[in-house]
Amino acid sequence: MRNQITGFSQAIKNSQQGMSMLKTAEGAMGQQHEILGRIRELVVQSNNGTMNADNLATIQNEINELVKQIDSIAKNTKYNGQVMMDGSMASSTVAVDAGSSALGVIGVEANISGTTAAGTYDITFTEVGGAADDAGSVTISFTSGGETKTQTLSLTADSGDAFTGILDFDAFGIKLDLTNATASALHNTELNVLASGEDKSVVFQVGADKNQDLKVSISDTTAFGLALADGGGNVAIDVSDLSNFDANLDLVDNAITTVANARASMGSFINRFEANINNLTVTKENLQASESLIRDLDMADEMVQLTRNQVLSQASTAMLAQANQKPQAILQLMR
Repeated sequence: MRNQITGFSQAIKNSQQGMSMLKTAEGAMGQQHEILGRIRELVVQSNNGTMNADNLATIQNEINELVKQIDSIAKNTKYNGQVMMDGSMASSTVAVDAGSSALGVIGVEANISGTTAAGTYDITFTEVGGAADDAGSVTISFTSGGETKTQTLSLTADSGDAFTGILDFDAFGIKLDLTNATASALHNTELNVLASGEDKSVVFQVGADKNQDLKVSISDTTAFGLALADGGGNVAIDVSDLSNFDANLDLVDNAITTVANARASMGSFINRFEANINNLTVTKENLQASESLIRDLDMADEMVQLTRNQVLSQASTAMLAQANQKPQAILQLMR
């Protein structure tokens, strides 16, 4: 119990420190959010026929500096010396390599989850004819480390040579949507899945035992991560040409959405930390009370026992004193 109690105490500290870390990141993202609001205002201002070239150059200069500041905030906001918002604490993402997949040609759409491993998946359509109500199956196979894993799901063509519904290959985290496919067009193909890299999410131990951790991904909110600049730092927003207005506005709006979602994610994890701290505190108090019943002294009971023993001791002493007086009296008579 004592080991559990000390574990709960440290888990509470871990949660408090984790919450402080995320609050630091969320506060910095709040500043980025405000800067993006100003950039959007400047983009809207630029799309005005009253602006001359000098005006647009001034607006462009301010946008450039604001984008640099967004990048600076992301790269210089640290907690305990660790940069948080440059993608170094972001989870890996998995995506379909559309350029190397022929699924789109046959009208099949692939949706994947984060549990999908990167690599090439072979997709085989079996016994699917061109007539209505023809039955068949779809098999996905994936080879990794010399081992091949497969999963097969049945497939039936609806009336009109079309399909309805989505096939969920849960063994791979892949869903195939055949709504826009026809039986006569299906042929065997491959699906290439790309992973952006290793999962760098930061992990917090929020419990006293194993498997009681919380994994948090902090989004990349650098200028490059928000698509506001390229890898060389060149700003993507260009207000010198009014024809770029729609593209400029889309860039800023997408960046605002990304930062807003990242802040919402930080807020949800902060709430989880608070709930976890409250739960750990209550659990720790109850466990301490249980330990107290086992180890601590019951003062009321012990005081009763002490008083009883004192009374008995005093009575015994008085009896011995009385018994000692009788021999003394006899000796005095004999004298």
